[in-house]
Amino acid sequence: MRSRYSAYVTNAYSYILQTYSIQGRGSLTEAAVAADGKNTTWIRLQIVSIPSDSQVEFKAWYAHNRHLFLMHETSSFIIENGEWKYHAGIIHADTGTYKPRRNEQCICGSGKKYKQCCLSQYK
Repeated sequence: MRSRYSAYVTNAYSYILQTYSIQGRGSLTEAAVAADGKNTTWIRLQIVSIPSDSQVEFKAWYAHNRHLFLMHETSSFIIENGEWKYHAGIIHADTGTYKPRRNEQCICGSGKKYKQCCLSQYK
């Protein structure tokens, strides 16, 4: 999970595509993954829980065109050719536009209040 997140942060689109299971990848292309990543800045990954050996629940905050979003998903992985591959995900209800509450700590994990940290970058 962390390596996939790091690949999104660094725009390593070929790696992202390689980490999909054959069935999970379907007709997805590197160009399509790159197009989705355009104008996106990944800010923070939080592992919420690991419900089983093949699942990870996570939250990832990101900015797209200077608007904040939260992706909250439980991802399922399978082993193909001796390697773990992303297979599918269940999106949680709080996924979508993210608006920090008043005096909330910054989503970047700095420990500062959002309004004193990243507010100017993503507003």
